[in-house]
Amino acid sequence: MSTEKALPLLDDRTIVWPKSGSGAGAELAAQIAPYVQTHIVEYEIAHDEDAFIRAIKDAIREHRIIRTSITPDNLRQVFDRWVDLIGNELGVANPSDLAVLFFADIMHDGDREAMNNLPARLLMTASGPTFLLNGQTYELASKRGYNNFWAIYHRPPEQKHRHYLLERRDSLLPVDEQKFKGAYYTPLHIVDKAYDQILATLGPNWQDRYLVWDMCAGVGNLEAKHSNLRNVFMSTLDQADVTIMKSNPAFAGAEIFQYDYLNDDVTDCNEAEIATITGHSLRDVGAILDGHYLKRDHSLAVSAIKKLEARAGFPTFFPTKAERT
Repeated sequence: MSTEKALPLLDDRTIVWPKSGSGAGAELAAQIAPYVQTHIVEYEIAHDEDAFIRAIKDAIREHRIIRTSITPDNLRQVFDRWVDLIGNELGVANPSDLAVLFFADIMHDGDREAMNNLPARLLMTASGPTFLLNGQTYELASKRGYNNFWAIYHRPPEQKHRHYLLERRDSLLPVDEQKFKGAYYTPLHIVDKAYDQILATLGPNWQDRYLVWDMCAGVGNLEAKHSNLRNVFMSTLDQADVTIMKSNPAFAGAEIFQYDYLNDDVTDCNEAEIATITGHSLRDVGAILDGHYLKRDHSLAVSAIKKLEARAGFPTFFPTKAERT
């Protein structure tokens, strides 16, 4: 029975469907008989198997069978199935790259990309789908799994879901990597609470008066509620997340870049630069550095002198035997 013929049956509010198959009785049979008798085609597998298979293939090719949509509710299940049928055949060395390639695939309608500037790309060639990521090319040895997968699911996802699905990339990372990187999704109701607390602390118009630097932005959920993105700096560990944020028009105007704040280079900044970034006065910056970061010990002095020697190209003092060792 063709899908378009079945939809009116499902939309008919006069039909009361039982909670289980065993609850169907003569009354229901009488209600659906006009639909069934008119549109259902019966195949006797013992004699009509080839005709049945051909009819199903024709229906899939002609888009007469409705595929399952990809939504936030089934994202994880779809991803796991994609890995089984497609991802495992790509020979990807880093498991976290599978999530990036997955989004390149689902954000493609089979002919062209539905979203631009994603970390990975999918190209449809004469030999089949080809994935591009970080200068590497990934191809499938067989298209069987690929075709089977896309016979089940519809692509691309609806426009209203696309950016939200990209924001959930962290949930598709291997669990160990999520823990190592601190890659956890921040629900929007938590974001609302955070902004309420900031407003209560900093007062009205704080978004115009303060520069904001989110050093572990992920894919930007904490900035989803920000209205003055010109004052926002967003950095994160993974370049793939940077690319996703830059592709999201909701973050237009923000400064987005890759940065590992756990292994930062803040000591390469002078005090004036640190003051500019943090908003502290020069006097406060000096006090903070002096009180919390700068150690007044002999080893630090020796290290500084060695750097000076390296830059000058000649020794500036003669170390003792203990210092030379």
